[in-house]
Amino acid sequence: MDVAELLDELINFGQHDWIPLWMIVDDVESELDPDDEEATLELVLTLAEGLMRSGFLAGEVPIASAAYFTAWPSQEPSAVREYIRREWNKRGGRPEWGESPWFAALRCASGHA
Repeated sequence: MDVAELLDELINFGQHDWIPLWMIVDDVESELDPDDEEATLELVLTLAEGLMRSGFLAGEVPIASAAYFTAWPSQEPSAVREYIRREWNKRGGRPEWGESPWFAALRCASGHA
């Protein structure tokens, strides 16, 4: 599998459910088998930006409400990319379940399809 195929799979999945950042990381590690953590991060950033350029919104973890997606005020892909990089470096590695951003297709942003 290559990056374009994985992006297509994420887009298809995202038509029915929200996509958490940790899931993108898991998919990158299992499907693309990067050499190291920096390569993993770069692939995750590429996929996150690809989702946003495909019409997905970045937003908060749905802890407070599993019924509604809370999109971030800024949907600029480069800003989201830098947020992910900054938080990854601050954490010292991959995100956990409760880490933002999550991604939602426009049709799924008001609740699960």
